[in-house]
Amino acid sequence: ATDPTNTPMAAAADHQHGHIDKEKEKELLSSVVGDIRCYSGSDPLRPWLRGIRRLEGSLPPATLREKLPRFLQKCAEEFQDEPRYRDDPRYLRVWIQMVSHLLLYQTIAPADYARVSFCWGIY
Repeated sequence: ATDPTNTPMAAAADHQHGHIDKEKEKELLSSVVGDIRCYSGSDPLRPWLRGIRRLEGSLPPATLREKLPRFLQKCAEEFQDEPRYRDDPRYLRVWIQMVSHLLLYQTIAPADYARVSFCWGIY
């Protein structure tokens, strides 16, 4: 008998619901990082935002909870000294999303309190 979960339709349904195997996960993460590194446009925040959407749309919830906060933190740190992003609502959403994940899924270490205070201060 054929395995009904091993069909192109089942694979598409799994991908649509955020179920990908470890190899596909590595490919996705590598692709997102590659897109950021190779970006040469005028808005370097854009590939980070695309990467966030790709991770949210592709990773299973447990993996997303594990990977996304660190990705958001790297994004926030990358642009924290860029004056043009200081008042950019897209950048503010990155901070809010990062802090939300920290508050919902992780314990905030004392060293991170300054980041949390900063985020709420600019919000």
